Amino acid sequence: SLTRMAAFLQELASEFDLAVLALNHLTNKLDKDSTGAGGMKLVPALGESWAHSVTSRLMVDFYHRHVPNGASPGGVMGEVRTCSLIKSPHKPNGTACFMITDKGIRGMPPQFIQQAEEAKRARLN
Repeated sequence: SLTRMAAFLQELASEFDLAVLALNHLTNKLDKDSTGAGGMKLVPALGESWAHSVTSRLMVDFYHRHVPNGASPGGVMGEVRTCSLIKSPHKPNGTACFMITDKGIRGMPPQFIQQAEEAKRARLN
């Protein structure tokens, strides 16, 4: 079961001082109300029990689809992504902006981080 798998992964992480990364993509689920009308809502693809078995949660997303030349590390044009810590037992929530380039993962300037945090808060509320 997924619960046993989560417990096993937590044991491995603890025993060998590892970070375990497990993806639980969001998917759409038909959400019918009392009148029979329905809409779609986002739910974890592996279910709520898996979503609650983790101790820390990161959300990785696109922030800007394209960054103009000169605004990114090395002046390359690309897509800015965000990685937000939204659940942790001992770290404050926060967001980091980054790009994946031909030279690897590169951090973004601080102004992107502030804009990304404001955009995330607006979307999550």
